[in-house]
Amino acid sequence: MIDLNTVNWRKDRITERYVCEHTDILRKPRKMKPGELGDACTYCETNENPYAEELMRRAGNLEAFQSATTPSEKGKILRQAAKAFGFMLY
Repeated sequence: MIDLNTVNWRKDRITERYVCEHTDILRKPRKMKPGELGDACTYCETNENPYAEELMRRAGNLEAFQSATTPSEKGKILRQAAKAFGFMLY
């Protein structure tokens, strides 16, 4: 279980509401569905978050994601994984 205070959430009311409404599931990324992980990623400031990492783990791309050196590289890997699960991230 993760501490939601350590996640790099966006600093806005919409994100605050999302986190409040989904607290139980957000604490357990390993139990989230791929689409839920994608949703959670969109509320984070960067791709450096537990939801992106869990999505990468399931897609088999965690090592490549962790070794990517730039945010754009990580974003590309994340978007490819999302497509593999049938959704798109921007």
